[in-house]
Amino acid sequence: EDGSAMFRVPANTPIAVQPLDAEGKAMQIMRSWLTAMPGEFLACVGCHEKQTDTASIRFHEAIARPVDEITPWYGPTRGFGFDREVQPVLDKYCVSCHDGQKKDTGGELLPDFRKSDKKGWSNFTPSYLALHRFVRRPGPESDYHVQAPLEYHADGSELTQMLRKGHGRVQLDAEAWDRLITWMDLNVPDRGTWGEERKVPGNVHQRRLEMAKTYAGLSDDPEAIVA
Repeated sequence: EDGSAMFRVPANTPIAVQPLDAEGKAMQIMRSWLTAMPGEFLACVGCHEKQTDTASIRFHEAIARPVDEITPWYGPTRGFGFDREVQPVLDKYCVSCHDGQKKDTGGELLPDFRKSDKKGWSNFTPSYLALHRFVRRPGPESDYHVQAPLEYHADGSELTQMLRKGHGRVQLDAEAWDRLITWMDLNVPDRGTWGEERKVPGNVHQRRLEMAKTYAGLSDDPEAIVA
């Protein structure tokens, strides 16, 4: 009830924090990340106060119970790729109408949400390009000042509003909603790995794996495509 949280994170791993509302939507989006060293106790106190303030000293509820463990999100740790995480939702609920053939009442073709092996503008996924314009998001190179809470809440996106109103009589299940909302809260990514965007040059990928293993004890491959 006091908003406190305490959870265990993997060491030497970038962690972004998002407070969620009761529907699992981010109320605030962290524009950077933090990294904990092995055995380190990391706290958010210090960055979210004025420089002339001191941290409050009081007993927070999360400290009185066991440390929470991070729950995996529909499978193992992986890069969030649009074609793997969001496209299945479009395939199930949207492409029966958004098939590149049907037109709206004004005679314009509906956005085409079908999966395609072709590359869209600047190597983006074609169905991603068709869907992302219905989403309000800060963008990858936007202002890095601290945003106001709820400034980019998922309910502010046209996509959420249309579906809430019963667009096309579509009734999404809980996982489909979660996938769309998570996509929006992650700043609407397309490719899940660097290698999908462009070829990793030389032996950079192998050297990265070797260095991560040697100096950070990490064995995860960030370029791995997880089904």
